[in-house]
Amino acid sequence: CRLPLFALPAVLALTLLLIPVAEECLYRGLIFGSLRRYSLPLAYGVSVIGYALACVWRYAVEAGDPRYLLLAVYAGFLYPLTFRFWSKLGRKK
Repeated sequence: CRLPLFALPAVLALTLLLIPVAEECLYRGLIFGSLRRYSLPLAYGVSVIGYALACVWRYAVEAGDPRYLLLAVYAGFLYPLTFRFWSKLGRKK
């Protein structure tokens, strides 16, 4: 299946802009934001596992290898740590 040339800008806009923003709003904003007032570990766990299942479930099933899911969960838990690290580096003293 070849993509017509006129559709390329729309595909790029969806892939690079709209989908990441929608994922952040759903997983970090809605799920994490609504659960963190009850329990921070619960909020991290539910949002990370939900994101991992949504993003890599197909690859884990096709390859028959659950390590894809474990890697996605691990990467999801590393996100807040790396964000804090990089934001501290960017601060001016």
